[in-house]
Amino acid sequence: MSGHEVGVWTGVRTRNRQRAGRHSRVSLRAYRARAHPVAFLDTCPPLLQVDGWPRPAGHQYLRPEPHSRDASNWVAPSFSNPCPTVLVTLGTIFHNPVVLSAILRGLADLNVNILATVGPNGDPTEFDVDPCRVRIERFVPLFDLLTGVSAVVAHGGGGTVLAALSRGLPLVLLPQGADQFLNARQVASAHVGIVLLPEQATPAAIGSAGLNAERATPAAIRSALQRALTDRSLRAAAQRVAEEIKVMDPPASVIDKLNRQFALRKSLVASPSGRTMASCGSRCS
Repeated sequence: MSGHEVGVWTGVRTRNRQRAGRHSRVSLRAYRARAHPVAFLDTCPPLLQVDGWPRPAGHQYLRPEPHSRDASNWVAPSFSNPCPTVLVTLGTIFHNPVVLSAILRGLADLNVNILATVGPNGDPTEFDVDPCRVRIERFVPLFDLLTGVSAVVAHGGGGTVLAALSRGLPLVLLPQGADQFLNARQVASAHVGIVLLPEQATPAAIGSAGLNAERATPAAIRSALQRALTDRSLRAAAQRVAEEIKVMDPPASVIDKLNRQFALRKSLVASPSGRTMASCGSRCS
C-alpha cells in the first residue's frame, strides 16, 4: 500500500525571476537540487505496509478518512429483512457493469441486503435486482455508504480499502487495475479480507502483485462474502487495523504541523543574508 504516501517538498517558490534574484548567493536551481522533503505523508497503517519498507526522512502518518460532504441529503435504505447489509462498490474509475453483474448474481441467494454503487455515470436501471433487498445508487460519499454495513465487496482502490478498514469492516476484493492488485495483496497478507481475481485479470497484473487467489466466479464471490461475514478472525484483524488508523494524526493536526514547518523554512529561506540562505541549504541537504 506504499502508493498512498505523498511527499511534500520544500524549495524556493517564486512568482517571477526578479523575486528569485534576491537570493543570488545560492541559485534557485542549486537549492532545489539539494532540497529534501519537509514531510512524507503516509495514509497507510502499519499492518498494511509492505514488509521491510523503510520510512523515509520526514515520515508523518496522516489518518485516512472516508470521503464525506458537509450537506449530504442522501437517505440510507430501510430494508425490511433484518439480515446484514453489504456494500458493493467498484469505485468511480474502474466501474465495470460485467463485474458488478457477476457479484450481484453471486449474492442473489445469500441472506444479505445489498447496497451497491455504479459510479456517477452508471445506470442503476440496467440491473435486474430484487428491490426489496438490493438498492443501487450512482455516487454517494463513502462516509454515508459505510454506515450500518457489515462487510464491503470492492475493487481494491486505496480510498475504499482504507475507508472500510477505518470502520473495522472485512473486505472481499476483486482488483481491476492500477494499484489494486498490490493493495489486494496487502489486504490478504494482513488477513483483513479475501481476494478473488476477475476473469479479465491478466497474468502480468497477477504476477507483478504476487497474488495467488481463486477466480471470481459467482459461486466464489458468494463463498467469500459468507466467510467475510462469519469468520471472526477476519473481523478481528480488520478491527486491529481500525485501531491503528484511529491513532494516526488527523488531517487538521497534520496541516497545523506542516504550517509550522513551512513557516520556519520560509523564514530561513526569505532572509536577505546570504549566510542564512547557505545555512538553510546545508540543513536541508
